[in-house]
Amino acid sequence: DRLHSNRSGTAIFNMEFSVADRFPVPYAVFLPRVGNTAEVWLNDFLLSRFGDINISKELDFAKTPQFVLIPAQVLQANNALRIVIHADGGRRGGLSVVTVGPEEPVRKLYLTAYRWRVTGSLIVAMFSLVVGVMALALWAAHGEPAQAGEAKRDGVYLSAAVAQLCWAVRMSDVALVDPPLAWPWWEMVQISAYAGWFCCVGLFFHHVAGWNRHPSMKWVRRFLWALWLSAAPASYIANTRGTELFLTAWLGFVSLIFLVYGSFYFWNAMRQTGYEIRLVGAVGMLNVVVALRDWLVIRVGGSFDFVPWLRFSSLLFGLVLGYIVLNRFRAASRQARDLMINMADRVAEKEHALAASYGQLEQLAREQ
Repeated sequence: DRLHSNRSGTAIFNMEFSVADRFPVPYAVFLPRVGNTAEVWLNDFLLSRFGDINISKELDFAKTPQFVLIPAQVLQANNALRIVIHADGGRRGGLSVVTVGPEEPVRKLYLTAYRWRVTGSLIVAMFSLVVGVMALALWAAHGEPAQAGEAKRDGVYLSAAVAQLCWAVRMSDVALVDPPLAWPWWEMVQISAYAGWFCCVGLFFHHVAGWNRHPSMKWVRRFLWALWLSAAPASYIANTRGTELFLTAWLGFVSLIFLVYGSFYFWNAMRQTGYEIRLVGAVGMLNVVVALRDWLVIRVGGSFDFVPWLRFSSLLFGLVLGYIVLNRFRAASRQARDLMINMADRVAEKEHALAASYGQLEQLAREQ
């Protein structure tokens, strides 16, 4: 995409390598990123095929690292490795650095990359899904007393639930080689899920700080909603008109906005005495810095097989939400315990007063 301005096409990479031993150990090829579809040939022998290079905008094997075992009978002293790829415009197709060598060390490289890119992403997706469902259940089951006598739902839990569910959708994409929607509609869903995550995280901060109660801060919610709704059009324009720079600029604008918002929130949080808002401010600022670094490395720098750090630092939001829930549960339990003690004392006082009243009545009855 960076080299050909998001135009689709086919590329052929020819490489050569030699094997010194006459009877070598089994060899393998490690491809950190290849695609969107590809074929791997060695000495005019097809080693592996990742999808059909003649079909566009369906399968995407560039999401996961690939491992190809080389049969011993194909390996020669001098070998010609040919990799044919078909790249769909806008889907980050291409070829990363190719590693060829003995099977065991090459497989270790592959497993390490697979754990970070696939297994780690799926763990984050499952964690986000569980936290999102729990936060949604808390939002549905608990409410704050409103002035009209009805229960008002706590926006902290709702914003956290939507953010975590959006992040689960975003992280699960790594396992979907055959996405449920055609290109570019599936990319629009992914960008919208990403935007929903950071916008709802911003609303989560907003509620934790109590800014939602201030009339002068209502514009923040409207701005975050507008930012979320602008994600799908930005993705569509970038992927249909061959303007990757447009989506890069949009993500850069979002990163700058949240850098300013996160810095302002962190500065105000550190001035507060409560540990809850301080912890939220520190986690938020850390994730803003990590997101800005990912944008600079991947979008601006053009790194092809870089694993975004944000997918792992995002786990801190779920942990912070768990801390807030436990802290509020502890406060509610303490309040209920104090209420029970006060009620028991008042009941004892009433019983004592009733006993004294009965004694006076009995004395009056005896006198009569």
